[in-house]
Amino acid sequence: MDKYLKVFIILAGVVGLSLLGFYLFSQSRLKPGQSTPEQIKFDEKPVGEFVENPEKGDLGYQEPQTKIEIGTQGVTKGAFEKVEDGNIFLRAGDTLTQLPLTIDEVAFNCTTQDLSSATELDFNLVTKVQVSTPAELGNLIPANENLVVFAQDVEGVIRAHTIAMDASKCAL
Repeated sequence: MDKYLKVFIILAGVVGLSLLGFYLFSQSRLKPGQSTPEQIKFDEKPVGEFVENPEKGDLGYQEPQTKIEIGTQGVTKGAFEKVEDGNIFLRAGDTLTQLPLTIDEVAFNCTTQDLSSATELDFNLVTKVQVSTPAELGNLIPANENLVVFAQDVEGVIRAHTIAMDASKCAL
């Protein structure tokens, strides 16, 4: 009988603590229309409105530089020859340039700018940006298409990561 009394006391204690916990939880929950002592303060800047001096990420922010000169800062141009073994080949006059592609993905900037005579690329004329894998790249660019290619150092290798081409031929 002593054994059953101990089990009953322990069981009654567990049930009692559970009921007490449930009661305290139900009292701490807010009822509809009830406010808390401390309300959370949110930024009061209206969403979707222009601010006087927008910062990057704000509506109305303008990048200070929207044009980049071709031939500088890892930017080159030429007529598309081929993609082979993870490299893109461009021809500019008698010069054939070979650039390794990034391993995972290459970005396409589809632009309305005439790239055949361009000396700088104007990002304001980019109409669409799409991403492709290097393996699909050769099938997406028409032969002899004028391209502007952006490359940068990736783990000690200069790799092409972005290609700008005529928007009318961007069939991505």
